[in-house]
Amino acid sequence: SLFRGTLVASSSKLGTAHVKPLGAKPNDRDFIIKGKSARNRAFHGDVVIVKLLAEGEFGHHTIRKGGGKSGGRGGAVEDDDDDEDEEDVDRRKMPALVENSDSEDEVVNLGALRRAVGTSADKAPQERSGGSTGGFAKVVAIDDPKGAQRVIVCTLHPNERNGGVGADCVVKETDTLLRAMPTDKRMPWLLIQVNDVTRKVLNLPGKLDPYTMWPVQMIGWKETSSLPLGRLKGQCLGQAGDLDAEERHALIEHQLDEHEAEFKEDLLDEVNDLVKESQRNFESEVLKRNDLRQKRIFTIDPATARDLDDAIHVDFDRERQEVEVGVHIADVGHFVHLGSKADKEAQFRTTSVYLINRVLPMLPHALCNHLCSLNPNEPKLAFSAFFRLSLETGELIETGPYKPWFQKTAICSVCRLNYDEVQDVLDGKEIDKPTVYAGYTWEQIKEDIFLLY
Repeated sequence: SLFRGTLVASSSKLGTAHVKPLGAKPNDRDFIIKGKSARNRAFHGDVVIVKLLAEGEFGHHTIRKGGGKSGGRGGAVEDDDDDEDEEDVDRRKMPALVENSDSEDEVVNLGALRRAVGTSADKAPQERSGGSTGGFAKVVAIDDPKGAQRVIVCTLHPNERNGGVGADCVVKETDTLLRAMPTDKRMPWLLIQVNDVTRKVLNLPGKLDPYTMWPVQMIGWKETSSLPLGRLKGQCLGQAGDLDAEERHALIEHQLDEHEAEFKEDLLDEVNDLVKESQRNFESEVLKRNDLRQKRIFTIDPATARDLDDAIHVDFDRERQEVEVGVHIADVGHFVHLGSKADKEAQFRTTSVYLINRVLPMLPHALCNHLCSLNPNEPKLAFSAFFRLSLETGELIETGPYKPWFQKTAICSVCRLNYDEVQDVLDGKEIDKPTVYAGYTWEQIKEDIFLLY
C-alpha cells in the first residue's frame, strides 16, 4: 500500500522519522521510517510517498527500547543509524528519486505513484494498511521537496577522509569539500565544494570558525552519495550567541526570513490610497454601523505592543443582573479587499513576527499601526462580538433577546492598558494612572476591570 504524507524527522532519535498519512485521524499512529535506506534521501518537511513494509521486509529494522544517539548543536543524520552503518547504506541500491536521480533505469515514475496513492485514497488508512495504522514504511518518492528546498543554517568544518570533521578546523590547499553541519539536528549534514567562490568568501585555505553560522541550501543528492551536496546561500549570519545573528538564524530556521523584505512600492501606493479614502469617507461609513464612539471602551495589550487590534467594554444590567461584554476587533477586512495587493501580501506573510527588539509586520504600517490599530482617542472602524453573562453564576446567556450577537461598529478607545498594569490593579497595587479620555475617569476603568474579573 502507498501513502502520501509529510516526513517529520525525530530530533532525539536521529535515525528515525515519522509520516502521518494524509487523511489519518489525530489518534492514529504514524508510520515509522527507520534508517537511511528507508528514508531514501528525504528531508525533514518533504511531502513523500511511502510504501508500507510487510513483516518479512523489515529486515534489520526492529523496535528497540531506549532512544537514539544524542547529539549537540550541529548533530546530524549521518551519525544517526542505530541499525545500519554507512557502508551498508552505500552497498545497497536505493530507488532513485525523480529530481535527484543520476541513473535512468532507477527513476521512479512519480506520476504512476501519485495515481496509485489516489486509487487507494478512498479507504481509510486503517483499512489500507490491513486493519491498523502505524508500522514500518519506506520512502519510494518525494512528491514535494518542501524540506529539501529550505535554506538551512549551518556551521562549516573541514571534511576529513574518515567522514568526520577536522578538530583543528583548518582547510588545506588540497581539500575539495567542506562539511556543513546544520544547527537543526533533524537535517542531514551537507557537503560544499571548495571552489573559487568558497575560497574567496571563506578565505581558504585557512582556519574556519566553527561558531560562525552560514545559510546553506541543498542542490542535489544522488543515490550513490551518502550526503547531499549544498552551496552557500547568502551572507554570513554572524557568531552563535550574537543577538543579530541569532535573530536572523531564527527567521531562517522558521522560514520567516522573507518577512524582512521591504514592502513593494505598488503595495504602499495602494495602502496610501486606502488611508486617504478612509479619512474622506469615515463619517458616511459610520452611518452604516452601530456608533459606539461614546461608550467606555479600552484596550489591554502587552506593554511593548505596536498595533492594538482588539478592545473591550463591560456594562452592568442591574435589572437583569447580567453583565454585557463587548469585544471589538479592528475591521481589517473593510480595508483589505479580496484579491488586492494588500490581501495577497497578507496571505503570503500570514502574521506579524515579533522579535526581541523589532516587529516584522504582516501589513504596511499605514494599515496595521494606523487604520487598524485601536489607539486611544482615535475613532476607528471595528467588528464587534457581544455576549451576556449571569452575574450570579457566570454562565453565558445563550437564548432570548440577549444571546450572543455580532455587529459592524465604530468605536473610540478611551484608555490604553497593559497586562502588568491590570494585574497590579487586581492585586490591589497602586500604578501610575494612565490617561483616560472622553470625560471618563480612572475609577470607572478600575470598576470595569473588577467587574470583568
